[in-house]
Amino acid sequence: MLTRAHPDHLSVRTMIGMLRRNTVVLAPQAVINELPLMISNNVITPFEVGAIQRVDGLEFTATTAVSENSDQTDIGVIIENDNTRIYLSGYTGATTQMAGLRNINVAVISLSEGTDLRKMARAAAEMSPNLLVVNAYGNDNRKLRVFRTEMKKLNRAIKVQASESF
Repeated sequence: MLTRAHPDHLSVRTMIGMLRRNTVVLAPQAVINELPLMISNNVITPFEVGAIQRVDGLEFTATTAVSENSDQTDIGVIIENDNTRIYLSGYTGATTQMAGLRNINVAVISLSEGTDLRKMARAAAEMSPNLLVVNAYGNDNRKLRVFRTEMKKLNRAIKVQASESF
């Protein structure tokens, strides 16, 4: 799953090393446009907001992801299997679409540069996942503390866990 064409999210060299004959890669057109033809013509399935794709028993649904410091629209993804729904926000700020998601068991969100922490906490609290994994906070523990404090105010039932930031 590729969600964004930015170099922080897309490494053609890494991708070439990971691809195998039966690899399925879903990506928005903006990402496909950045790939060499030998990759994009052979193994990439276009995947835009609203699209649903089934792969090996999993259902992938592309959602809207809009960065607060960019006018580019990328994608987030909901992955569903049986009764489990996992939401990967991609590179986005808080959106009404994110806040409106329901029946999410695990949400993985990014606190990227420029993220409005209070707005993101409100959107995550409305979504109300059982587990909220926070990444891309740049090892900024203050940012993480502010976000966790906001989450506790809004919905104490949500377990917030920090991933290793990169």
